[in-house]
Amino acid sequence: MKTSVFLFNNTLQSLFTITGLCLVFFLGSCKKDTKTEGTARVTFVNAVSTSIPQDLYQGQVRVSSRSIGFGQNTGPIIAASRKPLYLNNYGTQVTTKGISINIPVGTSYTYFYTHKKENNSLTILEVQDDTKNLPGKAKVRFANMNNFLSGGITIKDNSGTVIYTSLMHNEISSYVVLDPAVVLNITYKGTVTPVILNDAKLTNGKNYTIWFSGNGNGKVDYHVIMQD
Repeated sequence: MKTSVFLFNNTLQSLFTITGLCLVFFLGSCKKDTKTEGTARVTFVNAVSTSIPQDLYQGQVRVSSRSIGFGQNTGPIIAASRKPLYLNNYGTQVTTKGISINIPVGTSYTYFYTHKKENNSLTILEVQDDTKNLPGKAKVRFANMNNFLSGGITIKDNSGTVIYTSLMHNEISSYVVLDPAVVLNITYKGTVTPVILNDAKLTNGKNYTIWFSGNGNGKVDYHVIMQD
């Protein structure tokens, strides 16, 4: 009888050991999967008013099809999701800014090359894109990259309804759902009448980023990026 008990306990201990090893292996496999490298979609925006055109590199490979000057963007680029990116001065290997990215595979992000207002140094702002379209509507987010304003920018529609109040420098709003026929206008410190965004034409089922810039003349310029 004692021998039977011993064999039973020994067998039970072996089963626990095997189960534990399988669990460790399973968890290890899951952990490894989270580090799997792949590709993601990135868009870079040059919001530095004094910048010369920039080329976007990943490693030694230029990934932007063209140089982007102030007010321009690269359009969507498929890049490695965990490999650093570099902005280089046009036609050179002189790096103006390095960007460490560590974003989920298959996602889409926008990066703004801009100024810090407090010390005017250069920085990169990262924001994830909403890639889900809404039939019959347009999704729009707003970004204020104008480091010359002393206050924020307020966005309204043509009926006077406030969409966003006092969007501050380097602030990026969440997406808002709008009727594509909407006519947007903005006000900010120094404006006497609202500035109408006549060129901000929206389309059904598309997502947009409308970002604001300036060059110190007291005015605000706007740029419209339609996501693919």
